[in-house]
Amino acid sequence: MDCVLKNVKAFYKEVGKRICSARKSRSPRLTQQALGERVSLTRTSITNLEKGRQQILVHTLVDIAKALKVDVSLLLPLQS
Repeated sequence: MDCVLKNVKAFYKEVGKRICSARKSRSPRLTQQALGERVSLTRTSITNLEKGRQQILVHTLVDIAKALKVDVSLLLPLQS
């Protein structure tokens, strides 16, 4: 069970890194506050998502991808 939990944590941490990277590389660059407003989340929630501390609902991930103008698949880690 510990292995599964570590994998889940690693998954959400990677999703968060990808959201953060997409947000920072977007032109014009979005702040966490601006992204949160576009997807009806608080800046704190965006911070927690980007740090992998908060799990994300699928429809919210789709909304974030749309706000960042990227394909949702770019926000998901590759499975090996």
